[in-house]
Amino acid sequence: SATPAPVAVSTPGTASQHVKRRDVGLSEDSVWVTWESHRVLWLPPAYRPRRSAVTASTVAMGCPSGRVVVVRVSPD
Repeated sequence: SATPAPVAVSTPGTASQHVKRRDVGLSEDSVWVTWESHRVLWLPPAYRPRRSAVTASTVAMGCPSGRVVVVRVSPD
């Protein structure tokens, strides 16, 4: 069976639990979704995550409203 991709879980202002290179991520202040360290999607305050999980191409964010938002970035 295939090994699952590493997932980094963090809260704003804290370091990720895994230090692995990721193509997609969040800025340290959780204001931007980033792609290869470039800011690509600005998050309005209501969508800035309290918690997040990141894989190589996907960011899942737990928002203050209780909603979960999933953003998938593709280089294509």
